[in-house]
Amino acid sequence: MPIHFGTDVWSPPQGWDHDYDWKAPPNQRCEGGATAFRYHRWGPMQRYRDVTTSITYTFYAHVPYVHVSSTMDFTEDRSARMVRMGEIVVDHSAKPGSAQNEGETPPADVFSHYAWPDAAGAVVERDVMASLDEEGWAALDGLARGALAILERDVPWVAAYDAERGYGMATLRRAQFAGNRLGGPIPHSAPCTYLSNYGWGFTYWSRPMVAPLGQRQTPLDRNTAIAAGTLFATEEALLVFEPGNDGGPAQERLKEVTEAQARFVRPLRFVYKGTGPW
Repeated sequence: MPIHFGTDVWSPPQGWDHDYDWKAPPNQRCEGGATAFRYHRWGPMQRYRDVTTSITYTFYAHVPYVHVSSTMDFTEDRSARMVRMGEIVVDHSAKPGSAQNEGETPPADVFSHYAWPDAAGAVVERDVMASLDEEGWAALDGLARGALAILERDVPWVAAYDAERGYGMATLRRAQFAGNRLGGPIPHSAPCTYLSNYGWGFTYWSRPMVAPLGQRQTPLDRNTAIAAGTLFATEEALLVFEPGNDGGPAQERLKEVTEAQARFVRPLRFVYKGTGPW
């Protein structure tokens, strides 16, 4: 399955539309030189032609992460249940030791843990398999069934990893934007960072820009009006890293993530002194 879902929209009764649904990107361009390579694609989405999206991946020499920027521009009024950006989806067994359908091989559990920083900067870890119900859904106290965590939309980073196999992937967040270039209203319905395991053969995390105010199949599980001219944008990075496996504190095991996030959001800058530049 695709790993990075740059942007997606769901407007019931129509189905989901993702940037990866393009049979071929309407527009794409590659450019590069000695220090960087950039791949840029943009255009209207496959199903919702009134939503124009762009995704740009930049690979820098001697930098451990991929710089990703994305935008979504709503050119007409639309009613949407979900607008998401920066989604990462990976294979995971639907139930411990079982396949989704009889006779199938269970999907590999790509990651065993998720982690993120709390408000004080301490690392919080969550074992993906620790709290599952009989159908393989996440079942954690205080959270809707299927949710592994519901965090702030601008949480500095989210990581997933398998310490025993020695690999992981993290999203490093730098900036986000929501506005309207025509002066219309800007939706502010339940923005968050969402981690989930619904027992569907995959787990994922995403950054909803628009989401329902209530849980699934409740009266507040409804669409949000999005005015023409609404523009969403995010700037983040994808980091493939090697977690520590010495059993030490989580802060030490994920030191590579925290250091890369600091490097990404606070890069070296020129400092001008005196009265210039003009």
